[in-house]
Amino acid sequence: MRRRLAAAEAALEEAHAIRKRAKEAYDAAGDRFDTADAVLDAARQDRAHTRAERYAARQVHERANQAVARLQRRIIDLAEQLERTEA
Repeated sequence: MRRRLAAAEAALEEAHAIRKRAKEAYDAAGDRFDTADAVLDAARQDRAHTRAERYAARQVHERANQAVARLQRRIIDLAEQLERTEA
């Protein structure tokens, strides 16, 4: 009877140790998950910010292209006017 009691107590100690390791592993996994979740949120925010910057840069580029096209047409018109007045 004492042997069975001692074996049961030893099994209980081992079960407590296993439970403690499982809890530590669970907590560590939870911490890693929270960290990964925070990194993912930051990446999503950065992506949204970068998308907005890209859109703004595209708008500036398109306006600059339009300005260049207008200036080129104006230069051609002025050159033609100059040609006609000098002819």
